[in-house]
Amino acid sequence: MSPMKKQKGNNSDEVDQEFNPGQDYMSINDILYRIFSSFTLLQVTLIISKVCTTWRDVCLIANSWDTLDLSKLNEYFKVSPHPDDQKTWSKLPFSKIFWNILTTATKFGNRNLTKFIFNLHIPISDEHLIYVAKRCPNVKLLILPALSMIMPEGYQRAFEIWKGLEAIVLPGCFFSMDIFETLGRNCPKLRSLKMTGFVSNEIVFALASHIPWLKAFSVKLAIIKKETLILILESLKELEELNVCDACFLDTPLLRNESFEIDESILEKFAHLKKFYYCKDKDNNCMICLAMKDDPLGKSSINWEDLVVYLDEIKDFSF
Repeated sequence: MSPMKKQKGNNSDEVDQEFNPGQDYMSINDILYRIFSSFTLLQVTLIISKVCTTWRDVCLIANSWDTLDLSKLNEYFKVSPHPDDQKTWSKLPFSKIFWNILTTATKFGNRNLTKFIFNLHIPISDEHLIYVAKRCPNVKLLILPALSMIMPEGYQRAFEIWKGLEAIVLPGCFFSMDIFETLGRNCPKLRSLKMTGFVSNEIVFALASHIPWLKAFSVKLAIIKKETLILILESLKELEELNVCDACFLDTPLLRNESFEIDESILEKFAHLKKFYYCKDKDNNCMICLAMKDDPLGKSSINWEDLVVYLDEIKDFSF
């Protein structure tokens, strides 16, 4: 059969129509590629790639995703900040599921991944972090979970690979001071750091010693003493942006319920910054603000479902 045939169109004009099986096959893959590209890498990993081998092959060819957001696992599995859920993910079969997701997603994203967001409430180990670093060496924006089992050696091996890292989020307060030295030694392009939990003088001194070139620092949703807030200004000489929104400020050297507000005297000290974000409304009705003001150590119970909405803001890199 000839690959070219003539057909009469609706207007009775002759129309040339070429039949090429190979070209038709490629056009189908092109259509699939365009469709799959509109989904997130996690959706592709958990759903699309499992439909059939053809779809999986197209996913591998596409290889165009730059972000892997594991916080979206909450939509497919039970993941919350509740301690019982976190313990579950450290055991089989959930640990096996997590590994399968990591291996498949990094295979699809590979070197194109520049933004990697771990789930805040699934603990990870050295093995997880190093594996991701090797498979995705071009990560520039990294968000670690609130709890982890990562040792200093694990951070060292990962950040030796992530030399192009530009921004990192460290939720919680379970990070060793070694992480700042490791970041400073291996990540010269690091410019932005976001933290929650209790931000101490020790942390600020570590930043000043190992990452003095830091440009943007966020302690949103954190607990911080007044002297530490001033120390940030005095120690981080190259700082241009500071975010202290929804933070609990303590006016005493001890962790007591004696908070203070951002007043004119403090604003004057930070006037040289290009951007300084803070809660201007003293009657702020934010759940986190009210809870931390009444109980900065978090001894009172807060609804887990409500809390996760606020903790989700941690994964936002905007300062």
